[in-house]
Amino acid sequence: MLQQARKLAKERGLGNVVTAQAQAGDLPFPDTSYHLVTCRLAAHHFPDPRRSCARRPAC
Repeated sequence: MLQQARKLAKERGLGNVVTAQAQAGDLPFPDTSYHLVTCRLAAHHFPDPRRSCARRPAC
């Protein structure tokens, strides 16, 4: 999926798309470094879906 996302972003000329593999509840980015995180059809794999979807307070 990450490879496909990179391919589509390149084809569409999107230079601000970053892909990463990580645990949904522990993304490897500072809270203020992104505006949107999306996940398609995978929440049932999250160990703690509520934690993964909760808003994190600003640092």
